Amino acid sequence: MQRQYSGTAGRIENWQLGVFLAYATGKGRTLIDRELYLPKTWTGDRDRCREAAVPD
Repeated sequence: MQRQYSGTAGRIENWQLGVFLAYATGKGRTLIDRELYLPKTWTGDRDRCREAAVPD
């Protein structure tokens, strides 16, 4: 999570971005994959990532 400008809210807020891929039919639905995107302030700080159990 990081404080960034949110166009939806129209102001700076804490937010995180996740992308999900799902498959749906008339008979059912399932989640196929997901990914959480981390800001550069996180990916550039390996100690912080390790503490939060973010894999390399």
